Amino acid sequence: MATTYTIEDIKKYAEERGGWCLSDEYRNMKTKLKWVCANEHYFEKTFEKIKYKNSWCWECRKEELAKERRKYSIKDMMQFANTRNGECISEGFTNTNYKLTWKCEKGHVWDASYETVKKGHWCSECAGNNKKTKEYILEIAKKFNVQWIPSEYQGVKEKMQWRCIKGHVFNKTLDLIQRGSGCPECYEEVRGEKRRMYSIEDIMRVADEKGGRVISKEYKNYNEQLMWECEKGHQFSMKFGHVKDGHWCKVCGYEKVAESRRVYSIVDMKLLAKKYNGECLSERFISTSHPLKWKCANGHYFEKAYGYLQRGQWCSTCGLGLNERKTRFIFENIFSAPFPKTREELGTGLELDGYNKKLRLAFEYEGEQHYYFIKLFHREKEGFLAQKARDEEKRKLCKEQGLNLIEVPYWLETDEEKIDFIFEKIKGLNIDTEVSVPYVKRKMKDFYNISPQLEELKICAMEQGGELLSDTYIASNVKLLWRCKEGHKFWKVPIEVKKGQWCKKCGYELMKRKITIHTIEEMRQIAREHGGECLSEEYINSRSHLTWKCKEGHVFKKNQEKIKAGQWCPKCQQKIKLENIRRKGFEKCLSLAEERGGKLISDTYVSSTSNLKWQCKIGHTFERSRTIVQIGKWCKECF
Repeated sequence: MATTYTIEDIKKYAEERGGWCLSDEYRNMKTKLKWVCANEHYFEKTFEKIKYKNSWCWECRKEELAKERRKYSIKDMMQFANTRNGECISEGFTNTNYKLTWKCEKGHVWDASYETVKKGHWCSECAGNNKKTKEYILEIAKKFNVQWIPSEYQGVKEKMQWRCIKGHVFNKTLDLIQRGSGCPECYEEVRGEKRRMYSIEDIMRVADEKGGRVISKEYKNYNEQLMWECEKGHQFSMKFGHVKDGHWCKVCGYEKVAESRRVYSIVDMKLLAKKYNGECLSERFISTSHPLKWKCANGHYFEKAYGYLQRGQWCSTCGLGLNERKTRFIFENIFSAPFPKTREELGTGLELDGYNKKLRLAFEYEGEQHYYFIKLFHREKEGFLAQKARDEEKRKLCKEQGLNLIEVPYWLETDEEKIDFIFEKIKGLNIDTEVSVPYVKRKMKDFYNISPQLEELKICAMEQGGELLSDTYIASNVKLLWRCKEGHKFWKVPIEVKKGQWCKKCGYELMKRKITIHTIEEMRQIAREHGGECLSEEYINSRSHLTWKCKEGHVFKKNQEKIKAGQWCPKCQQKIKLENIRRKGFEKCLSLAEERGGKLISDTYVSSTSNLKWQCKIGHTFERSRTIVQIGKWCKECF
């Protein structure tokens, strides 16, 4: 049986490693926790890595590896400094490119790497490199179009105050000014202008394309956080750059993932079939990708996996060939005669979409694949060429056998266009008809009354307590008119309604009812409960930041959601954490002194690298940091 750990076990384990665990909750071995090592390096790592892979602080490990690889020691640095009549006052050596602290014979202190001093560079103060006159600084300021705010000059690496031509005051070293670095505020303004390629109207258009809206009223740059609302009413904050990259509402994303991972049964499948007025004929459900047997309301049998039904698909026979069926309906109502499919009339196995033997009249509905190469239909260019050859062969055979062939092209989108085109072609063939164009156009309502797509959409509307007002169906991505139970009329494409989307107005009203309205007085009461006060004058919403003041006088900003979740002053929280670290550090020092038979004289502890006063068992007093003592060093005199 697996061992169960608690947060107390984790903290105890950290103390055994000479550190602390700062996390307040432990979930499992693979959840990252916050840690601090003996040298006060903060890091995040799973308990699994620390427990079973003997992993700990990477910063400390890097120092150990550097010690193993280095050719020099701090003693070498001290000896080198002696050759220049100076001192190396750093306590440790990492590598030749790591900056050390040096002191020349005149007492000047500076930082430089061993590589630098080895090349002959030494104290810049003594060399006179840092001595810049007031005239020289003013000349530099004039050259780079800034104003120097006079102060005591400490060196090229020390920050000085400057004012730009727009009046912004900023701090920068003379060295950076000489390199062309100027006012950071002006730089941000210029950079913002360069990045501002879009207007708020562009942002609104992108949101509308995703079925949502942008709540923010102003757009500054590509990486600024904006407030958005998705089509389901979820509000969220996201950069426009991320939205342009295809990201959108996280809540909707989580819902899709949850839906994809949901466990289904054959009962769910049978209920789903009833929704379409059909049947699920399978007796066992295996997975969302495994095909099941179905029967639609029109008696068509087909096999399809539940994954396809999730995307709004149903009977292929009912769904495909819609325009072909419309064309057949028009011909049959013009001539009051049937126009079934046939492969027998031409004698070569080529199919005619509709044919009436008595009238010697045939029709073909020509989709896009008859005019252009479409990979879905043809796969290869050769497939398209074969399609063109079959069409030409069909025309040739019809002409040879005395059949009249009417080809109806795909670009006739509306029913009216199809009817007008067919009547014009019939007239050109000198074939008499007993019905008029308006009559056939009126009869198109009968086609939609028996349309399985319309019946299915009417059921969807009834489930929402509303109704479908449109009486014609063109395609799943063409908008239809609907009415909700509250009487709101709206346009929405069928595929969205099948997915559960409905009236936006009702959605907004429901969302408003769910949102709890707070007042600024409630915020002030919350602040008093924490012993502080709320300094803001107005409450906007739970995500808007308010200004607060804790009992220690720290002023900070936080929204109502975070305060409600138990958060308060970050400075006080940090202070408490620091006090806990120092308390544990002091206790560790007492333990170290006791192990060595001595005692700790200092009564305050700052950090693991700060010197403390100790006394060995013989009575010698000395100063060392906790880190030095912890790695095994003790009394210098005894040593």
